[in-house]
Amino acid sequence: MVWSDTVRFWTDVIRKNAHHARPVYNRGHAFQRLGKFSEAERDYLEAVRREPYLEAFTNLGNMYAKLGRYDDSIGIIDQAITLKPRAAVLYNNRASVYLRCGQFQSSLEDLNRALAISPDYAMAYYNRGRLLAKQGQDEEAVAEYSLAIEKDSHLLEAFVNRGNTFFRQKKFQKALTDYDRAVALRPDLPTFVYYRGLCRMRLGDYLGALQEFERTLQLDNQYVDAYDHLAWIMATCPKSRFRDGQRAVRYAQTACKISGRTNYRYLMTLAAAYAEQGQFDAAVHEQRLAIELAPPDERPLLRESLSQYRHRKAYRNSETLQKP
Repeated sequence: MVWSDTVRFWTDVIRKNAHHARPVYNRGHAFQRLGKFSEAERDYLEAVRREPYLEAFTNLGNMYAKLGRYDDSIGIIDQAITLKPRAAVLYNNRASVYLRCGQFQSSLEDLNRALAISPDYAMAYYNRGRLLAKQGQDEEAVAEYSLAIEKDSHLLEAFVNRGNTFFRQKKFQKALTDYDRAVALRPDLPTFVYYRGLCRMRLGDYLGALQEFERTLQLDNQYVDAYDHLAWIMATCPKSRFRDGQRAVRYAQTACKISGRTNYRYLMTLAAAYAEQGQFDAAVHEQRLAIELAPPDERPLLRESLSQYRHRKAYRNSETLQKP
């Protein structure tokens, strides 16, 4: 019975170790993984009452931040820093909370403190990159992500964020290289495979993009954006050999079903798919619904497509296949 679940196990250990912090911390961590945050908070606080247990401080601070309790998060980290002023992780974690709050200068100061204590601390370089990216300094952010990768070649977040920055800069080949590394590190996650598909689409590698989006769905058959982009390529690709109106309609209908027909971009794709298949009345109907749901500043472009469908013309995208 004791081994039947993690919480029960650690509760038994606590009974047999009435004064130690570690089993209480471990039960708190188990509660946190189960989403029982009140119970996790209680155990983390008890752990740090028993001894200045660093992991309990850091987990509690991170949990408070994820729950939006930023003042509580900073307060518990402040308490930990008083007890352990040379723990670089604490300054890094407090910097992350300051970053969430938009207190950029305080965040930078803490990251610099962390790196002064531990010059090889990859997460601090990564977070400094995030801070610079938030301030629109993409080149500087890339440099920090690169330093993080130099310090830790397995730091997934650094590859992903550097790839995202390259993508925003339209450096799609560089972004693809970083997403390749992310997939190598976590081949079980569909998101990075999907990102590779976006890069290949922008690079004009339509076959590669289709394959990446299909791989995404093998990992997660509810990944709605993968259905949407498969349909988009098959409906609008400038190269006819990649178009397939029947499959485009099927994929687009699936995206709309998953999203409850509330996303104008998926309805727009469905309209384009119907037009590719020659069902222009259905295309007009879906495009009008998309226009109703779209933000005002995007409606003029959608109305251009609507006009094409009314004139019984299918939509053809540019070579980069970027969705309007």
